Amino acid sequence: MTERSEQNDACVAATFAATQASRALHPVIEIVGERRRAYDDAFRRRVVLASYETGQSVRAVARQFGVHVSVVYRWRQRLDFVNPS
Repeated sequence: MTERSEQNDACVAATFAATQASRALHPVIEIVGERRRAYDDAFRRRVVLASYETGQSVRAVARQFGVHVSVVYRWRQRLDFVNPS
């Protein structure tokens, strides 16, 4: 091998070693998740109406229907429901 080739090989080896050391300190995180759920209008209306029922907090309704609290508030705004009480 030539001197330049040996230097290049040494550089590649050092880069590889540094990359491996970096991965050991900062592992690569692979994000594998579900697609967003799609809810039909009838379900959204049911959730929104339930959120206006007296005696139930929005948090309790969200938990009951398996959605996040912020989603319930967003649906309330988008569906333009007036509080029925």
